[in-house]
Amino acid sequence: MMKLANKVIGNSLLFVLGVVLSASVHAQSGPPLATATLQLVNGTIQNQADFANSRVVSMLPIKPAIITKLPANLYNPSFGEISLGPSLHPTTYQVLLDRPPGVQPLLLIDTAQNGDFTQDKPLKWNPQQFRDREEKIETRYVADVTLPVNYGNKVEQLSIQIIVPALDPSNPNAAAEGNTLIYSPNYIRKGTITLHNVTYTIMLYDQRGTGDFRPDGSPIFSGIWFLIDVNHNGVIDSRGEAYDIAKPFNIAGHCYRVVVPNADGSRIEIYHSNTYVKEILPPPILNVGNIAPSFSATTSTGTKVNFPADYKGKYVLLYFWGSWCPHCGVQNPYMVQAYNRYHSQGLQILGVSTDVGNYAKNLPAYILKNGLVWPDICDGKGTGSPPFQLYDIPIVPYPLLVDGTTGKILADRDQLLGKNLATTLARIYNTKQ
Repeated sequence: MMKLANKVIGNSLLFVLGVVLSASVHAQSGPPLATATLQLVNGTIQNQADFANSRVVSMLPIKPAIITKLPANLYNPSFGEISLGPSLHPTTYQVLLDRPPGVQPLLLIDTAQNGDFTQDKPLKWNPQQFRDREEKIETRYVADVTLPVNYGNKVEQLSIQIIVPALDPSNPNAAAEGNTLIYSPNYIRKGTITLHNVTYTIMLYDQRGTGDFRPDGSPIFSGIWFLIDVNHNGVIDSRGEAYDIAKPFNIAGHCYRVVVPNADGSRIEIYHSNTYVKEILPPPILNVGNIAPSFSATTSTGTKVNFPADYKGKYVLLYFWGSWCPHCGVQNPYMVQAYNRYHSQGLQILGVSTDVGNYAKNLPAYILKNGLVWPDICDGKGTGSPPFQLYDIPIVPYPLLVDGTTGKILADRDQLLGKNLATTLARIYNTKQ
């Protein structure tokens, strides 16, 4: 997901222009096709890594005049601010960060907005250790905090996650790097909407972390995601279920656009869009019992294959892999063993190789050397090949066992990797391992 620079003046002008244009279009469009009231949900976003975003706050050693009282015995305090709420009238909080050596950082937020840090409780940290690029063990400090944000007619509680980066004393740039903190929006608006008699779970995510759910007018990315659970599986996929709220989208052949009337994002309006955009389907759900998507392709030997139609009456292992992949090199002997054991009972394997360049050129020799005697598809496009894109495969090796008659998935990746492959096939064919 893209990140926007915090250009206050430019974004403000773009936002005003966006509001004017939105209001103009809205006035000419008549009543909305559908409306939805969205509830604020806190503390849920950090588990959705595809959409989580972070903002960097510069911490300076100069105390702002608005701050009147400080705690005693500070080591080397630095100061910054966090702003949340309507872009033209945000709620701004002063922040104090102190990092004495050998102890956890001290971070205070002036929640009362009175300039008195002696009244504020320090954030409670969840220290997280990790290895840096040089394999050194570093520690960063993570804390969750909820701040009241003024939206004019009401106050909402918005949750953010604050991270104080690791500080390496041996790093000559440590002083400069220590004068920052990071925060991520950990809130979302959630509800349901009915479009053409189908009800969907929807969400608004403020990726900018500004607390304003209206688009900022940027032609690249408005900063707000409209998330819609198209396949009703309870998970938002980045493909086909996440849209820039300022741009039209297509669901089930109908083009829509979204209007967010208020900064708090508590209500949205859906209108028909006169701009046609192609529908983007979400990835298939590759769980046991689901139907494997069908496709047609040509194997490396020039044979056309229709999957899974060509495998009626048989079971077929659809095997996404690559000769370049060391983990595939580990999986391949298990595939060969399974093929030799069950091919006479109808087991088939169809490979889909992600090889490109010289790997694709040398693939026939690799296949011959390793005894991979089944048909294989390799168009040289790597992960851009149509079957790979259709299945939205996140990693290789990725085998799936499919019933060629029904098209149903009989076993998923975890059940087919390594020794699990023999165990699963013994169960499917009712044989001993």
